[in-house]
Amino acid sequence: MKLSELSFKVITGTEERNRAIQEALFAKGGVWCNDEKEVKNLDAVQLSYNAKLKTDRVECRLDGLQYSGMRFSPKHFFNEVIAPEVTFHQALDLIAQVDDPQPEFSFKPFDKIIAAYDGYSSTNWVPEFFSLLIRGSFWTMNRMQAPIMIAKYEGNENLLGESIMRKPAEWWEIKDGKPVLVKRDK
Repeated sequence: MKLSELSFKVITGTEERNRAIQEALFAKGGVWCNDEKEVKNLDAVQLSYNAKLKTDRVECRLDGLQYSGMRFSPKHFFNEVIAPEVTFHQALDLIAQVDDPQPEFSFKPFDKIIAAYDGYSSTNWVPEFFSLLIRGSFWTMNRMQAPIMIAKYEGNENLLGESIMRKPAEWWEIKDGKPVLVKRDK
């Protein structure tokens, strides 16, 4: 399930349960409806996430009658939220079904990387400097060909000259024109 598909409201009952809901949502990429990602110390309270509303008396709105994010509120707001009311344990189960967020591609020009190219008689990891992500391809400073895989240099120096059959703990590939982080099976 995607985070944007998650919708529930819950009366948590204790500060510890509030914290558990907040931490579980933040681990999946969730935020408060004002884009804040800070765990709040709340007493027993009503929480809702990404719920459609019956009213416009709510300051956190997106697309008219919907806000994106978690909201804590007094009882009158909780009653107006159109979302299934769940127990604390059901809320945690729903949050656990949300796909983990994809890490953001953060390489910048001149970052040191190791790269693997396709089409050579022996494809090995080579040191490079990252250049750009253009039209769904990685580009480096030194090559006229786009690498098929890249990884950060730091911590992966031992792979230099090795076959790409040996992989780092994590690396980036292009899938459907976008960079995707891949992790080695242990």
